[in-house]
Amino acid sequence: MDKFMRSIADPDHPEVNDPDLLSPRRKVEIGFRDGSPAPSDEPYYVTVSVKPPHDIDPDTGKPVQGILVDNRTIGYLSKPVDLHAGGEPGEWKSVTYPDDFQQWIKGRGTPAIPLVNDPGDWTVQWHHIRTPDDYTSIDCAGFAVK
Repeated sequence: MDKFMRSIADPDHPEVNDPDLLSPRRKVEIGFRDGSPAPSDEPYYVTVSVKPPHDIDPDTGKPVQGILVDNRTIGYLSKPVDLHAGGEPGEWKSVTYPDDFQQWIKGRGTPAIPLVNDPGDWTVQWHHIRTPDDYTSIDCAGFAVK
């Protein structure tokens, strides 16, 4: 997709539109759209992954005590969203972390952790999904939790 557009915002402070200044406490709204003016009937599914800065203990929902290791997982995932379904061409779609996200461990979904559980630099990736095993990363950004 040539004109993929994305945004990361704190819904409690929408006036802050610089990800370097963003420091959300509760939630993050993650937006995306096809910036191409031409409408398309072909589905284009996007999934967003959000990664905390450290590996998370699934039992506590917090970083593993005593071992602050960089998070090497894909993180918490949103359900796929079809950019071309419903609404006007180029309409913004959005998902909210942690509400719309979960992590899959051994085939079982677990809810996303609260942002405040792991202060630091979080990573957001947008993926084009064709099948569960066939996906491509589209873009990457991040935000800081303090």
